[in-house]
Amino acid sequence: MMTMTEQERVREGRARGRKLVAALAALVIGVAVALVVYGYIRAGVGATGTVAAVLGFGVGLALIAAIKAWTLRPWNRTWQLEPVQARRDRLQARRNGILWAFPVASLFFLAVSYQAWGGIEAGDDAVVDYLQVGLPVLYSWVVSMVVMGWDFQSRTQRKYLDDELTGALRARALGAAFVVLMASGTVAAGVSLWRPEWSPLAIITALTLGGAAAGLRFAWLDREAGLPERGDG
Repeated sequence: MMTMTEQERVREGRARGRKLVAALAALVIGVAVALVVYGYIRAGVGATGTVAAVLGFGVGLALIAAIKAWTLRPWNRTWQLEPVQARRDRLQARRNGILWAFPVASLFFLAVSYQAWGGIEAGDDAVVDYLQVGLPVLYSWVVSMVVMGWDFQSRTQRKYLDDELTGALRARALGAAFVVLMASGTVAAGVSLWRPEWSPLAIITALTLGGAAAGLRFAWLDREAGLPERGDG
């Protein structure tokens, strides 16, 4: 099996170096945010939902960045000997993992946004409520970008992630997402006429369902394409 060429190794090494610097910077920022917010809490300045959310953000960012930095550690050279097909399979598996996880997360945050919207309507709103309302749409955008091949990994690893099969799966996934978006958008229009105060939630729901449909459909089709053909007997 063919391995990476020298030019590809140099290019990949530079890319990994940039990613390592970004991961370390994110790690420092996450730790700093968590320490500052924790100091405010210890001092009794505030322990509201917003402060807790910022603390969780800092801790989560630091953990994710630490894991990413470890995978990009400079003394790990095994990636240089990775066969081309193995690299393609690994990158596609990572993409499918995102397309399974992020739609489920967007649907979870959609349920959370309903509760947050209740607080906003009651006037007992905070920054964290608006963040919770916007998270489902943000996750849906991430899913849509991955399906379309607009994310960073898809653009930098186009050789491994953009082939004829991917184009066919993308077209079918976007077709399914368009149907779901049209259907949910039609329902959202009806809800907006019936209860105008529910319009923001109806729009957020339609966008979330459309993005989730694109990701789940693509991941399912790719899984089906990778399964061995069943014999008649």
